[in-house]
Amino acid sequence: MTLDTLASVIDRGRTLPSLPQVPDGSAPDALSALIYTSGSTGLLKGAMYTERLVRQFWVDLVPGQGVRPSIALNYLPLSHMMGRGMLFGTPAKGGLACFAASSDLPTLFEDLSLVRPTEFLMVPRISDVLFQHYRAELSRRTGTDGGAAGPAEQLMEELWEKVMGGRLLWAVSASAPPSAETTAFVENCLRVRLLDGYGSTEGGIISLDGRVLRPPVTDHKPADVPELGYFGTDSPYPRGELLIKSDLLVPGYFRRPDATTEVLDEDGFYRTGDIMARVGPDELRYVDRRFNVVKLSQGEFVTVSRLEALFNGTPAVRQTFLYGNSARASLLAVVVPTEVALDGAAGDARRLRAILRESLRELAAEAGLNSCEIPRDLLVESEPFTQENGLLS
Repeated sequence: MTLDTLASVIDRGRTLPSLPQVPDGSAPDALSALIYTSGSTGLLKGAMYTERLVRQFWVDLVPGQGVRPSIALNYLPLSHMMGRGMLFGTPAKGGLACFAASSDLPTLFEDLSLVRPTEFLMVPRISDVLFQHYRAELSRRTGTDGGAAGPAEQLMEELWEKVMGGRLLWAVSASAPPSAETTAFVENCLRVRLLDGYGSTEGGIISLDGRVLRPPVTDHKPADVPELGYFGTDSPYPRGELLIKSDLLVPGYFRRPDATTEVLDEDGFYRTGDIMARVGPDELRYVDRRFNVVKLSQGEFVTVSRLEALFNGTPAVRQTFLYGNSARASLLAVVVPTEVALDGAAGDARRLRAILRESLRELAAEAGLNSCEIPRDLLVESEPFTQENGLLS
């Protein structure tokens, strides 16, 4: 490994030819960056980040947390809004930004133990990996998912001290709301309160722990979604697609006026695509995702993203992809098993399918799912979904 000091980089830079000047604050509306959305509702769209938005948002990723030097592990891609925010915000506060060794995170726990972060940005994938590691290790030590309090407490202590490094001060969960069980586990493991951050590529940070952040949000309202049965007149709380105005709102999509018109209404509100219940003044509760809903042949609406996140929490299931369409009455699943499930099957494919089916049924019963929300059949996939093999966006 070759290590460069900042002083040597500066000295070397003085010998290089001059480059064009970066625009200063005199052009706050100049285009500075494009962040492309995941494409879950169509072709990829480049959200336009102006110079002002880059300076205002990526330096202060989560408002109200104070400015203090931090040490962070960067693992999200730099095409991701939060990935850029963590990278730019850490050195802007005088901190140290470190990088994961590989994008598919095979050495995540080793990376964390070396970095010993003081701040950590969680996404559901990382929460699930941590939870599954805990369950598998506890099962190995005790022969059960639960076990006595002693082994569980000892393992939790090891995760805090040896994996996380024992000096975490702040953690926030982003990308999708974690389950209550996952939140409780992560908070016990990390020994900090797991803040639930909600935002979008186009609208920036919107709320923290369900409370709307003002600023940057200047206005918000629910819009009726009659095809899914959500209305502002619903009782006990008004429900609908969340529309917002914000100081962090992008002006639109790069060279896509049609797509810009679809998400920005005539009054300047941004359509988030998320169904929210307004449970109090400036207090929101996530209900559903408008565009991740599948209508089955008997008329039932099924939110596949919520079900996938739920099924991924079982000891036997590492990853799940659910498929359904309006020509069929039930869902199908593609399931990647965990090592626990593979060991239990001992190479017997029929036994493995039985283990996975039973695991899905048990979780469905615990969660009180409707019959249409339970996959009728499944395919077993041995290769995990990753960005590299094209199975993970």
